[in-house]
Amino acid sequence: MPDFSLMHWYVAMAGPWTEAAAKEFHEGGYDGLVLLPDETWQPADLRFLHELAGLRSFDLTWPVTDDVAAFQLPRLESLTLATHSDRPVPPVEQLRLRSALLSDRSGICVGRLWPNLTALRVIDWRGTDLGMLAGARAVTQLHLRGNGQSGNLDGLQHCSHLERLVTINYSLAGSAPLRGLTGLREIRLLAAAPTEPHRVIDLADVIGPSLTTLWIANAARLENLDALIDSAVSELHLIDCELSPAEREMLSLVS
Repeated sequence: MPDFSLMHWYVAMAGPWTEAAAKEFHEGGYDGLVLLPDETWQPADLRFLHELAGLRSFDLTWPVTDDVAAFQLPRLESLTLATHSDRPVPPVEQLRLRSALLSDRSGICVGRLWPNLTALRVIDWRGTDLGMLAGARAVTQLHLRGNGQSGNLDGLQHCSHLERLVTINYSLAGSAPLRGLTGLREIRLLAAAPTEPHRVIDLADVIGPSLTTLWIANAARLENLDALIDSAVSELHLIDCELSPAEREMLSLVS
């Protein structure tokens, strides 16, 4: 990850963002801003970001209704925008963006808007497939925190360079899109109750030549556990998964 010169603006200590704060940003040689509002002041929108020439990194974790200005900054490389806004992502390319943490919303289209994005994390995710990843060939890390919904991984196959996958509170119907993603080093498919169990996870889909870490929680059926034999997996956790006595015995031999 690139190094940023970060300005931390905590409203509780420094007060509301003002023109004086923008001047301090410029005179201090900053290229990143971490903004932490509180109950006394929150920005009505983020248009003030356009005044911060050279802004490369922005971090905001606070409810803001109109946050779309953050998606209109062409120099941005890192974006954390956990605002829970329901405004759609505008159709504006950000070609320098490499890392993004977003609360879920419509309009996320990684390949079209952020073709060079390598790390994506989405919280409060409500999707039921991964169509938003069309063209996302640069993504190496994907982290999705769902809301207990069920769905599939269709679209993940576009992430041909994926190395790390984490899904939380998302129940999978199957695992076929994982087959062929040979660069995966870490997979965590965590559907802890009250999320419905994963319907079926086929370890022949999941285990590739690079995989070393595998966590699966709450799977109704695991198939082809013998794919673990002679694999590179060194960290294995199967939590609350339905296993027969024979499968448990086989796992004891490979663990």
